[in-house]
Amino acid sequence: MRSATAESAIQSGEYAPRRGSSRLTRTLICATLTACLGAVSFGYVLGYASPIQKDLKEKLNWNSEQVTWFNSIPTLGAMVGAFIGLYTNDRFGRKFNIIMCSVPFMVGWVMIAGTEVTSLFYIGRFLTGVGMGTISSTVPVSTENFESL
Repeated sequence: MRSATAESAIQSGEYAPRRGSSRLTRTLICATLTACLGAVSFGYVLGYASPIQKDLKEKLNWNSEQVTWFNSIPTLGAMVGAFIGLYTNDRFGRKFNIIMCSVPFMVGWVMIAGTEVTSLFYIGRFLTGVGMGTISSTVPVSTENFESL
């Protein structure tokens, strides 16, 4: 049920809905989908540890403590990344942040994929955690501001 004020605005012609123009533009949809790919990367970092645990123990002869560190290090990187994201959001902008989040993700995944050295695995996991933290402090603010595009 509409209020009396809204009803009078409609009847007097003060309010006329725009016809033929949509607030969902192609730019808005592409920007939102691109930003939300960060959530996919976030989930991939967290979910990666589970299926690989058996291989780490069998093929690389890791003990339980090493596997536990492998699982936990991204959260430490995410704490650092969140602070980096907060700083760079204000200093360089959200678009820059979303683009630059791919750097720690890519470097971290290349390190993980290309090594058998435990410390490099840990550094790669830390870098993917930094990307996780940065993207999680950037995307929610960005998607809120996308409607101004």
